Amino acid sequence: DRMALPALSEWVVQEFVADANGEDNRVLVNKKGFIASMKRKAPEGDFRSNIAIGGKAEIYDATKMEIDLAMRALHALNLEIAAVDFLPSKHGPLICEVNGCPGLEGIEKVSGANVAAAYVQTAEAILARG
Repeated sequence: DRMALPALSEWVVQEFVADANGEDNRVLVNKKGFIASMKRKAPEGDFRSNIAIGGKAEIYDATKMEIDLAMRALHALNLEIAAVDFLPSKHGPLICEVNGCPGLEGIEKVSGANVAAAYVQTAEAILARG
């Protein structure tokens, strides 16, 4: 018996971007604007830079283009807060992922931003709107 494959709607297929060299740039925004950013680097021998699997975070100053694209992604997906991950490429930054429930791990430490407070302020704004 062969294992049944999940329906195609459950799959996520993404082009491998070799230019990224195991790095990405995360830009955290809410409807008020930019909150924080960081660069993540994959552990040795991997291309995934997630901190939960051993990636390392470091200081990174997001570009105006990345901030603008992150804000556009936030609004396009009707999110209140989002982490937008960009892969560096020879064509410029490519959006890899838009995370509507991003973790705090790494970004608060390396950016110095009070990310937890931004989450609370975002929640308060939602509650104030009713």
